[in-house]
Amino acid sequence: MEWPELPEEVVLYGIHYPIRLVRDLSASDHRYGETNYYRHEISIDAALPLAVKWATLCHEVLHVIDGALTLGLKEDTVRRLDSGIFEFLSQLGIGGSHGNC
Repeated sequence: MEWPELPEEVVLYGIHYPIRLVRDLSASDHRYGETNYYRHEISIDAALPLAVKWATLCHEVLHVIDGALTLGLKEDTVRRLDSGIFEFLSQLGIGGSHGNC
């Protein structure tokens, strides 16, 4: 099964986070996504393959969860967790395998 298009927004802890596709985010900032906690929005580089956009969304959602629950996760831990969540979604048949990234 192919990855579906990204949702237009996610709701986490009662806060709506629109998902914006941004041109050249990775080229200018050397990252695939970012979360703006003041405007409550998640930005993802529009040029990425769809599977990588989903992996990036998993990553950014984990940052929101980390902040909301004050877990104090390090970036490396968030990266490992996003890989696990992405794999879990793949196994549910939501998208392709992790190797498609």
